[in-house]
Amino acid sequence: MLKTLVLISFVLFGNFVQTDSCGKVGKKDSPIIEPNVNNSRAAGDFISISEINRKNPDSGVFETRGFIAKIYTCPPCPPDAQCKPCMKDNIVISEENKNLETYDLTEKELVVSTSEAKTFSKGKEYKFTIKLTDGKTTAADLNDIKLIGYKIIE
Repeated sequence: MLKTLVLISFVLFGNFVQTDSCGKVGKKDSPIIEPNVNNSRAAGDFISISEINRKNPDSGVFETRGFIAKIYTCPPCPPDAQCKPCMKDNIVISEENKNLETYDLTEKELVVSTSEAKTFSKGKEYKFTIKLTDGKTTAADLNDIKLIGYKIIE
C-alpha cells in the first residue's frame, strides 16, 4: 500500500513539474495539446493567425503556424542600476515572412510569450500550439497568449 502511494505521488509530482509551475514550454519537436472545451476545433486542426484575431476568443488552445517576425528578451540590468521592469520575453508570429522592429501589429500577427524566445530564428516558419490565458497585460484585443509547444517547418 505504501509503495502504491509513493508511486502515485511521484507520478502526480511529475505531472505538476511538466506544467506551468516551472515556466517551461512544450518540447521543441512535439507540441503539447491540451483538451479545450472552449475550442470547437479538433487537436491537429490549424487555425490561421488572422482567424484567431477576427474571432477574438476569450480562452482556448489553438494550433497555428507562422513566421518569426520579432524576438524580444529583457535586456540584462547592470549591477547597482535601477532598471525599468520588462515585459515577458516573447515572439511575434506572422502569417507573412517579414521583420518587425515595433509592436505595430496587423491582424496577421500575434505576440506570444515564451521563456524560450532566444531559441527561435527570425524568418523561419513554425507550427505553434498556443494558449489564450485568462489575463491581459497589453492593450491588445486578445488576452495574453502563451506558447505551449512548437516545431520548425522545414
